[in-house]
Amino acid sequence: MSKKDYRLGWHIQSIDGLKYGDNRKPEVGAQLKMKVDASRSTTPILCSQGMHASPTIVDALRHVKLMPNRKLTLVLVQGDVTARSSSGYANNNDPKKFVGRYRTVLGEWSYARVREIVLQEIRKNGASTSGKMSSKIDMPVGSLNGYNASVSNQIWFNVERRCLRSLGLQTEMP
Repeated sequence: MSKKDYRLGWHIQSIDGLKYGDNRKPEVGAQLKMKVDASRSTTPILCSQGMHASPTIVDALRHVKLMPNRKLTLVLVQGDVTARSSSGYANNNDPKKFVGRYRTVLGEWSYARVREIVLQEIRKNGASTSGKMSSKIDMPVGSLNGYNASVSNQIWFNVERRCLRSLGLQTEMP
């Protein structure tokens, strides 16, 4: 497998299983393979077919809201990994979403756990938690009740680090 043939990412998924008629329920450690329709290409295509993920939690939240019926997962995407869509879009330097043939869940966090971590990080940053947090963890700025973008992004970066550390993974760049 080449270096470009796998990528770590974040994925928000329903606790009831995958979408679009695919009722598989990904479990930690299990590898899922993209389903291929005989009438379509067998190549993963962004926003069309394959096993998707985003490089950061913030990017994942741009595509799907984290709500009580969903969970946050850290995943390994493998096999023909690309950021190319059917319209030809490609930004392999810093895509907000990517796709491959396989996705393995390495760790998962419930909505309640993510919300708890976010509230702890807000308090650590000296921000008030007196305002009611939305019942949905939406786009980073909106979900954090008007905190400015840099504070919000720092909070989400810290959430990522805490999730990675909870799995025993290194969180500092070498």
